Amino acid sequence: MLRELVEQTRTMLAEPDTSVNQFWTDEELKNFLNIAYRQFCLDTKYLRKSIYTQLTAENSEATLPSTVMKIYTINLNNGEKIYPLLPISYEELLENYNMKQTSIRPYYYYIREGNVIGVYPAPKENIYLYVSYAYEPPSLVNDTDNPDIPDRYSLALCNYACYLALLKYQDTSVRASAYLLNYQNLVVRAIRELSTLTKGTSIRPRNYREEFKF
Repeated sequence: MLRELVEQTRTMLAEPDTSVNQFWTDEELKNFLNIAYRQFCLDTKYLRKSIYTQLTAENSEATLPSTVMKIYTINLNNGEKIYPLLPISYEELLENYNMKQTSIRPYYYYIREGNVIGVYPAPKENIYLYVSYAYEPPSLVNDTDNPDIPDRYSLALCNYACYLALLKYQDTSVRASAYLLNYQNLVVRAIRELSTLTKGTSIRPRNYREEFKF
């Protein structure tokens, strides 16, 4: 629970929860923990979704859900085979490529305005896009809120929150580095665990179920 995470973080910072003049307020620590929660999800791909959409012929763009934090992969299915798309900046496309070009098979994807994705060249025929991304976790607000990660990794959030707490006050001591290292070690462990659990998982959202469509 968030209350327990705040207490654990305060203990790790060697500041008693009952201190009259607390150096870090509960609100500050909650903010650091929420930042840590989002960072952990980005670093480990713990909160990851695979979704799909269809682009009709000569239509090159679609709008992603607003909760998207980071794109991991985008693959296309042209009815014959699934291909990975390569990332390219929208600015580079505008500067160096003919934006009116079409092709049976697009090769690149770009992101603009935060959550608009596009493919280049535009497809001559209908295609499916499969998108794997990290989504923004709900903020931890109430004392009883729980992060949507295994309990064994809650200490990662506390370590990163401690690191942020010291960094805010320009404390770059060995202690701050130790908190960051502890966090990184837990991230590595989580990545190894996830890679074992997801090994062989299809990049195609199963059964094209409606909840996977955007």
